[in-house]
Amino acid sequence: MLHVRMLGMFSATCAGHQVRFSTRKVAGLLALLATEPGKPVSRARLSAMLWPDSAESAARTSLRQGLAALRRDLGEAGASLIQSDSDMISLSAAQVDSDVARLEACLAAPDQLTEAARLYAGDLLDGFDSGAEPFEAWQRAEAARLRDRTTRAMQDGLAKADAEAIPILANALLTLDPTEEAAHQALIRLYVTQGALGAAMRQYERCREALSRELGVAPSPETEALHRRIRAPRPAETETQPTVAVMPFANLSDDPDQAWLARAFSEDLTAELGRFRVLRVIAAASAAAVAGSGASPAEAAERLGARYLLTGSFRRSGPQIRLAAELTDALEGRHIWSQRLDLPLDRLQAAENDMAATIAGTLVKRLEHTLVQEARAKPAADLLAWECW
Repeated sequence: MLHVRMLGMFSATCAGHQVRFSTRKVAGLLALLATEPGKPVSRARLSAMLWPDSAESAARTSLRQGLAALRRDLGEAGASLIQSDSDMISLSAAQVDSDVARLEACLAAPDQLTEAARLYAGDLLDGFDSGAEPFEAWQRAEAARLRDRTTRAMQDGLAKADAEAIPILANALLTLDPTEEAAHQALIRLYVTQGALGAAMRQYERCREALSRELGVAPSPETEALHRRIRAPRPAETETQPTVAVMPFANLSDDPDQAWLARAFSEDLTAELGRFRVLRVIAAASAAAVAGSGASPAEAAERLGARYLLTGSFRRSGPQIRLAAELTDALEGRHIWSQRLDLPLDRLQAAENDMAATIAGTLVKRLEHTLVQEARAKPAADLLAWECW
């Protein structure tokens, strides 16, 4: 089987081995034939595209020599892969896998668009130089056609895509055109729906920077409306689950290389808290993104949609760790729990488990207290009040 890759950098493998071409004209010959395996191409067209400066008879001789070299380069399979007669030449469709041919087939099938997005690794024969102007002109025209067709298909598919397909199609569109605002918007909406506000904010920043850099314009009103939605306060006080965000712990050690240890502790603590079903825990990546923006605690809570923020510091001195953590109610603006520990490094995981259990228990008690207070405020005739009690 011959596998030919032409989307992005050109390469070919035959029977599991990389094909090394005798000349760039021989490689170009394979590229012309592999665009549509099984479709015959005339000798006159091939010789005119690759040897345009030669007389017709000389160009035909060069083509015969090029075909002989291509068969040798392909090894034992070369004789069966290349099919030719006096006028036409083609590759065996049954023995050739071409990414361009597969892309064309996937673009024609609406249910194969995600596979098309994966196939499009770059423009046709990107960086390939055949040394012949007719070939270069064909390459530019075909690359533009495939790019435009792929872009239109991705745009149409994105409007109807589900949550699984949106990232694939949107990122493929942004590879083709970083200023494709509809793709940025689709990703922002998806991240907001998933509660990944940090990822949504980063996507907005990428959109803003691409539009400014490439076009010198600001995001559209629709994109700015999505930006305001990311930053809008979340009604955390009406939720039935306490929402907590573990912010990256500060590294107070003299050694800046210990920052990774503080970050890892924060991520592990987030994972431990996520085990408690009664809590809603913001993803570590979202918390890190908001923390990296320099937002104040109140702003961070607002952006993340979290009522409770867990902050802390981490200092390592030899085998000892000094750990400080503080839980804050961002809505009421007051601290509700804190803990400071000095412990050996091998006790760190146990401290994570203990701290997660304590925080979960503290927030559950606060939630129960709030529900009881709300129940007491209801009319005595309201049966639900008695049920809450």
